[in-house]
Amino acid sequence: YIAQIKKIEEEYKHYEFYAKNAIALLDGVNDLLIDYQKGIATILYDTSKVNAQKIYRWLQVIVDIGVEYYDELKPIWEKEGDEDQKVEEIWQRMRTVLIKALNKV
Repeated sequence: YIAQIKKIEEEYKHYEFYAKNAIALLDGVNDLLIDYQKGIATILYDTSKVNAQKIYRWLQVIVDIGVEYYDELKPIWEKEGDEDQKVEEIWQRMRTVLIKALNKV
């Protein structure tokens, strides 16, 4: 249960693709299902490859990286232009960082 999920505005829900991709970088994670009305995120995973504790650690790494890179990413988001292009630019930049961070879990 994640209460903040209920607060996500409709216009931003189509970006869940990036959350799914970030979480799925961890080997064994198959999918992320989000129920915005109930505030529930369900992670589907292969128990022969990964366990819940490792997924929790990975989620914390993702959050920590987001916080760490906030100042670097903020100007990309604030510049003029298409939001989808800005989100894709941020994802491309962060994907590399996330891949390198996989060894932290």
